Amino acid sequence: MQPAQDGDEALPGGAVMTEVIAFILDGREVTAAPGETIWQVASRLGHEIPHLCWQPYPDYRA
Repeated sequence: MQPAQDGDEALPGGAVMTEVIAFILDGREVTAAPGETIWQVASRLGHEIPHLCWQPYPDYRA
């Protein structure tokens, strides 16, 4: 997150959203694009998360 600029919509603490989201996954800092899920990031980086059903289609329901 970056410091808020005049006219930006600030989050608590004065930060604003950026194009990527950084978080810690298995002790390593990783980034996600807007709209990318934690599961998708983990899969992209080679982490296997057990799951029953998932398909990469919009509005997919299991």
